[in-house]
Amino acid sequence: MVFTKKFYFQRSNFRNFFYEEYLDFFLQGAGISFYFAFFINFLETRKKHPFLHRLYVFGIGFLVIILTLYTYLHYGTQNYFAEQLLENYVSKVVLLLMLVIFLIYALKKWDQPLFRILFWGNLLFLIFSLISLAIVIRPEIPRLPGLLGNSLVLYEIGLLMELTFFLVALTYKNRIQLIDKVMESERLKLENERKELEKQMAVMAAQQKERERISADMHDELGSGMTTIRLMSEIAKNKLKDNPFSARSAQSHF
Repeated sequence: MVFTKKFYFQRSNFRNFFYEEYLDFFLQGAGISFYFAFFINFLETRKKHPFLHRLYVFGIGFLVIILTLYTYLHYGTQNYFAEQLLENYVSKVVLLLMLVIFLIYALKKWDQPLFRILFWGNLLFLIFSLISLAIVIRPEIPRLPGLLGNSLVLYEIGLLMELTFFLVALTYKNRIQLIDKVMESERLKLENERKELEKQMAVMAAQQKERERISADMHDELGSGMTTIRLMSEIAKNKLKDNPFSARSAQSHF
């Protein structure tokens, strides 16, 4: 929009009239709506920031209504005053209020680096938006020459700065997410190694338990065998004592 504004600056043709009268505001409103939608996804407002989620959903609905009403007024009526009122006052004032609300919310979340980055971008946007609105309300106030004295261009410059900080915040978030993914991958790797070690320890414990069982069984069988041999030996001794003839026969045999 900034480059288009430069291209059509001080030119008189049909495309310029269409751009200046309708298309620039429509593109601006549609762009901000998509920006709000991306912001909702970026900050995960639905589950992390319910208040911001309601705020930006309201902003999208508000812009859709404004653009629809603006289109009707532009093509269906000759009420240019109402068009100017929607474009330069109603829409900008509501968006500025939303911006102030976000800044207050960001201050409450100042301990989070992501909100600190977004705060400075939105603050610059607010400053340029107020200058733009002041030029619209009071055209006689001193301003810079050329495009820098145009209210819409100043508004778009503020928006561009805000988007620049937003891209910085996006880069920061992507880096944090990448670090979190690496840490999560390492955690899962360590968890798998721990489970594998526990499995091996469980196998070794089972093997050791089996060895102990076999050893106990062998000990019991050996003890039982020794007891049997001892009993049989005692029985044989008793029999020999009870039958001395057999004992002498056995001795003479040897």
